[in-house]
Amino acid sequence: MVIGYPPGPRRAPTGSAYGAWFVFLIAVFFSVPASAASFTVNGVEFSDEYGGFRLLSVTGMGTTKQPFVVVEEIIGDEPAILVIRGMAGSGTLQEGHSAFSAFVMTKIVFNNSRRGWSGFDHELREVIDTPSSYMDGLSFDQPGIAPRPFQSDRFRIAHEIREPYDSLRYRNGKVDPGQKVRFDVTVTDPTPTPEFFLIQRPFWPVAMVK
Repeated sequence: MVIGYPPGPRRAPTGSAYGAWFVFLIAVFFSVPASAASFTVNGVEFSDEYGGFRLLSVTGMGTTKQPFVVVEEIIGDEPAILVIRGMAGSGTLQEGHSAFSAFVMTKIVFNNSRRGWSGFDHELREVIDTPSSYMDGLSFDQPGIAPRPFQSDRFRIAHEIREPYDSLRYRNGKVDPGQKVRFDVTVTDPTPTPEFFLIQRPFWPVAMVK
């Protein structure tokens, strides 16, 4: 199926693709919304300050039994950038002799755009304009502690991509305008940074682009 919005590069962006991303991200840096929302729950801060969506609420503890519940609204077509700070204080998961800073998150996203979504990407980055590598530690549960596959109530397939960037690609489903979708994910990092980014990209069949 041909996709109208690219669900994320298949390799580190180069040439014109890198240039387009660079221009977009520079624009983001200089257009932080005046009414940005921020919620701090159990020591972890979530913010929509880079735009692309509205952060409506955050609740929970980030644990398996009480995951963070992050509620968002997407109105436009641009990537939605969720800023997350304070992961080092969110708790740990133990795997053998290694401990990982980690949290469990349920995202609820309202599609208030004018397009139906046929897929949805989540990409983690420690640096906003640089894809996260396998070696930086930040991942969607790279240690494999959480149950698989990651779940969504409207997409039947969650494909994990670990190289050359960290991404979850949800597909085989549909979210019409006015509907909402749920995603259940786990984020881990053995060497957490003070701040990282979750870049969210809904996509749709090219026939829907007008």
